[in-house]
Amino acid sequence: MKAVLFSGVPELIMFAAVFALGGDGRFFAVFSAAIIHEAAHVAAAALAGVPLRLCRTGFAGAVLVYDTSCASLGAEAAICAAGPGVGLAVIAIGYAAGVRSYFIAANAALSIFNLLPVSYLDGGGILSSLLEIHLTPDTVWRVMRVMSFLFTLAVWCLSVAALVVCEGNMSSMCAAIYLMYRLFSEYSPIN
Repeated sequence: MKAVLFSGVPELIMFAAVFALGGDGRFFAVFSAAIIHEAAHVAAAALAGVPLRLCRTGFAGAVLVYDTSCASLGAEAAICAAGPGVGLAVIAIGYAAGVRSYFIAANAALSIFNLLPVSYLDGGGILSSLLEIHLTPDTVWRVMRVMSFLFTLAVWCLSVAALVVCEGNMSSMCAAIYLMYRLFSEYSPIN
C-alpha cells in the first residue's frame, strides 16, 4: 500500500505570529500566501485524480490528507511541488510587475521553507517520491530521516546565527523550533 500524502499549513501560525507582530496587514499577507499554497495542492491533487480524504483545521493551521494509493510517484511529487511552485510563480509575477510587499515576502518564505528536503515538508515529499522510484520504502524512510535531521540541524544553526546578527529577530528561530518539534514528535516510517 502506498503512503498517504499529508499537506497542511501548520507553519502558518509560526509565520503569522512573526509577521503579525508588525501590523500593516502582515497577518493577512501570510494567511493569503498559505491559502494560495494549499489551494495549489488541492488543484494538483484534483487534476491527478487523487482524492482528498480529510481536511482538518485547528489552532495550528490546516491538514489536508490525500489518498495516493492509486497515484503514480510522479503524481505524488507533482502534488507536493504544486504549492511551492505557485508561490514561486507569484513571486516572479510580483517582481516582474515591480511589486514589493509582505505578500510577496510571505510567498517567498513559505515556498522556500516548504522546499527544504525535510520529510514532512513539500520538498521532502518530492524527494521521497523520486527516491522511491529506485529504492525500497524502508531505505527511503532512512534516507529521509537523515536528510530531515541534517537540514533541521542546519536551519537551527543558521537561526542561532541570525538571532545574534539580527539582534533578536525571532523569525528563523521559530522555523527552527517548528522543524525540531516535527522531527522529534510522532515520527514513524511510512508503510
